[in-house]
Amino acid sequence: MTRSTSTALQAIFLSLDATELVKTFNYVHSDMKVPHERILEFPNILTSRRFRIENRHSYLKSLGRDQYDPCKENYVSMKSLVSGTDAEFCANVAKTTPETYNLFLKSL
Repeated sequence: MTRSTSTALQAIFLSLDATELVKTFNYVHSDMKVPHERILEFPNILTSRRFRIENRHSYLKSLGRDQYDPCKENYVSMKSLVSGTDAEFCANVAKTTPETYNLFLKSL
């Protein structure tokens, strides 16, 4: 990590609510079983809205596609999990339609 990247991340994290940051970290690490090393590769996951992470992870889990280990088949990166619109997430990550995703969300 370069010094400028480190400084930028510090500014981002300092602007966040510590309680929300901890809740997001706990969800990603404990519920999604993402190791610390993977979180360090994409720390911006901690700045994403937790409900977006939870919804998308739950959907991938229901499809059997919740794979966050880059050494395994069907790997989903932290960046692809939280980036883009729901339509892009469905097409590129979940490999389903936005309609199917929306039906899943309504069932929660």
